[in-house]
Amino acid sequence: MVRVQHQVPRKRRKKNTTTEFPILEAFGTEPRLAPQMMVPVADHPSFLFLPVLPPPRLLVGAVPLPDVGYWFRPVVDDAKARSDRLMASGKKGVKLYGEIKLGVFARMVAKIAHAYAVARLGLNGFRPLLVDEILVGKEPANLIGGPPNPVREARADSHLVEIEFVTFAAKEYVVVWIWLFAYLGTPIYGAVAGEALPHTDRTVR
Repeated sequence: MVRVQHQVPRKRRKKNTTTEFPILEAFGTEPRLAPQMMVPVADHPSFLFLPVLPPPRLLVGAVPLPDVGYWFRPVVDDAKARSDRLMASGKKGVKLYGEIKLGVFARMVAKIAHAYAVARLGLNGFRPLLVDEILVGKEPANLIGGPPNPVREARADSHLVEIEFVTFAAKEYVVVWIWLFAYLGTPIYGAVAGEALPHTDRTVR
């Protein structure tokens, strides 16, 4: 929804062709099975819904970690007005429903982090740790999470990615922080991309 409402270009120069998004008039007993009604993009009160992840277990040890939380906000300034107009047009309700598969989401974060670390440090510039997570989804909570304060004030940037070198339990790790849609004040995610080596370029960010 963010990509379409904010006209974010797609990769490979494909045009945004989505013209409608779904709403539900009622959740019922099982929201995922409730009948959907399509409304034009210009009328849809679109929201963005994201997980808030605790720090990667590898960086904090055995301390208790908070549960996964969730963050959401409208991605259009007139979301309430759009909902009101849909209700006035005869809709019995205007409800939005979505699901986040945390395993799939974690693998997306892992792919971004691994690719960025390789691009900045080189294939032999660190000992990678995310390959198993990317290929088979192995133990995501150990390597993927967020900073201690994952929700920050919005920035003007679309997306921000940077490397930080973090030492824990006598090991130095390459951590990649990822802030998608930073201008919306979204949560920040991080992944332990690998272990630093003696020749790793520690000036890279």
